[in-house]
Amino acid sequence: MDGAGITTPNGGIRMSSVYGLSGLQHEYGHYLQAQQLGTLYYFSTIAPASLYSALYSSNHHSFWTEVDANRRATAFFGPTSAIALDSNYPK
Repeated sequence: MDGAGITTPNGGIRMSSVYGLSGLQHEYGHYLQAQQLGTLYYFSTIAPASLYSALYSSNHHSFWTEVDANRRATAFFGPTSAIALDSNYPK
């Protein structure tokens, strides 16, 4: 799973260590999506769209599911958090 991350709505996060704290906070943003939008919406809309983007898009990091996760993580962890300060995670 080098260079990838996956989050389950129950809080399970698996990711490559190459992404560090910013990556972990990004994946937590996906957890927040599931908690705030509902598990059904997460599985029926967010997860499939994100997976499709990860597999077929050259611009996955700017896809709406990823930007939304970044925004939620930034709001949760605060403006001085790793993800908030990392320009590799568009908000």
